[in-house]
Amino acid sequence: MNYPIIRTGDKKIDSLINYDLKNKVTLNEMPTSSIDSTINEWASYGVVSFDFDVNYNKNGILSLKINGEGCGAYCETWSNYYNYSTINGKALKLSDILELEYLKEDIYSRKSEQYKKNRKELKQQLEVDEGLDLRTYNFILERYNECDSSFQIDEFALFNDRIEIIENCYMIHALRAAMPFINIQYKLSDIKEYLIIKN
Repeated sequence: MNYPIIRTGDKKIDSLINYDLKNKVTLNEMPTSSIDSTINEWASYGVVSFDFDVNYNKNGILSLKINGEGCGAYCETWSNYYNYSTINGKALKLSDILELEYLKEDIYSRKSEQYKKNRKELKQQLEVDEGLDLRTYNFILERYNECDSSFQIDEFALFNDRIEIIENCYMIHALRAAMPFINIQYKLSDIKEYLIIKN
């Protein structure tokens, strides 16, 4: 287990970030438990590993990627993204980083194009892959449509040179290979006029 413990030098801010992060990572299953006891409890449920990357840590912003693996009937990995102010300890939304009113239409347009590409690739797979039957194809396609129509700008990762907006359209384990990859990227130098915080 390589789980992140945030230390900014301010105990109050550290506590705010660490407990919010712990509750988000564990889907708020043990909101009043300590971090150590929560991670130990999760391990007993079959979570076998955690690791993390610090994508960005300056200008009062911390951007993390946390990876995990859990094993039950089968093992499954996941990655999620978390962003915090190291000034006040609050979780950050993309609208705290970018003036979204100027980019929202472009973000949604890029998202639609990526789903369109995924649908096209799925259709091509149906034509050549004997292991993909029409019923499974329709099930996957319906899931793509659900994710496309319910898309919210929730997860993002900030890096020194870019920002990435991520859509996790989760599929059941047997169909994880068909999970669409939706990742919208902007170079910070291309959108500097829309940045609320200056890099």
